[in-house]
Amino acid sequence: MSAYPADCEEELELHGVRLLIRPIRSTDLDEELRFVRGLSPESAYHRFFSPVHDISLQMAQKFTEVDYESSMAFIALAALPRAGSIVGVARYIAKPDPAQCEFAVTIADEWQHRGLGLALMQRLIAYARRRGFLLMEGSVMQDNAGMRGLGMRLGFTAHTDPEDPATVTLRLALGAKGAPNVSHATTPANATNATNLP
Repeated sequence: MSAYPADCEEELELHGVRLLIRPIRSTDLDEELRFVRGLSPESAYHRFFSPVHDISLQMAQKFTEVDYESSMAFIALAALPRAGSIVGVARYIAKPDPAQCEFAVTIADEWQHRGLGLALMQRLIAYARRRGFLLMEGSVMQDNAGMRGLGMRLGFTAHTDPEDPATVTLRLALGAKGAPNVSHATTPANATNATNLP
């Protein structure tokens, strides 16, 4: 496991609210549980592809214990409803092909359509590039227009799964020449939640 990348911590202001974006830590376990339990049924379904209302302690530990190399997660923290509340998470995990990773992003309902998904994904993509990944992909629900729109905005291409018409795979070539610029910006995006990745 690599050391905690403290240089990735960053304050961000969106719509007049100051947030802290930083890598996730194992000490975020309780907040991760609260975050998932606070998702609406629709957001939870878009995240887990099933009607999930809660997650186990073991799953929450898996979410928060990343090695900052083959797995990474950025979280956004707000002061409300309590100091240090997680309001968004974007993560990747390496696939069997070590040059590829799978992403997932989840935004708290009250923070959707405010640009937070875009901000988190921009940072996740940049980090994955620095780690040498060449391809990032993730599955989203066909009816998740917000997440599909965010993917297109970031340069992902959409691919329908012939075995599962209810989902779409978003792919981004991280090492491609002339790949889209995903430098940090705060332009709002209709981003909600993507993929069944832990």
